[in-house]
Amino acid sequence: MSGTITDYFSPPHSYIIAVRPLFLSQETSSFPESVDDYHIKGYGKGKRALRRVLARILEHHLNTPVSWDPDLWNKTVLLTVCCELLSRDSGETFDVLKPSSIKDISPEFHASEGFIRRFEANKYAKLMIDGKALPPPLYVTGAVLNLLGGKLHPMELVMADGARRLTAAALCHKRTIPVNLLVCQDEYERFFKEQAGAESSSKVSMSAMH
Repeated sequence: MSGTITDYFSPPHSYIIAVRPLFLSQETSSFPESVDDYHIKGYGKGKRALRRVLARILEHHLNTPVSWDPDLWNKTVLLTVCCELLSRDSGETFDVLKPSSIKDISPEFHASEGFIRRFEANKYAKLMIDGKALPPPLYVTGAVLNLLGGKLHPMELVMADGARRLTAAALCHKRTIPVNLLVCQDEYERFFKEQAGAESSSKVSMSAMH
């Protein structure tokens, strides 16, 4: 697998808000230590919850049976990556588009979300405006899902958790946000290890996150 961190991509059929990794924004931590307190709404907390989410992605969204790898947690690394937010349809960033409502992001998206999800996304947007730090959305790479039986492009990004937080960030006109990204150990070695601990002066400005 060749490429760079910016070659990771959200596929055309993905969520209406796409993410594009720019750089590693925090030092890495070993996956078993960092996931145990990670809460996923409707699934619980920790590795058991994430296992359920990964199985659901494969079985319900990719129509692929799960072949669970008992050594998965030792083959993966959880990173926090600065990602640019873009409209899947136009490719523009939301600091340029400046949507004032979910309908501005996409009328079809507004209709498909339903009242409760729209309400929660707007609630999260208000919390962001008030300065509340929300947990980063969680993505996994195609390479990780391929360890479990998937047949994706290894650099494809698949959302595991945090859709409404992405919507809220778009409503707040954020250009970039931190995203938790589960990658394979070899992906980390190839694309992220050199950036670990790099000076922020060499990075894209994150002023649009605030």
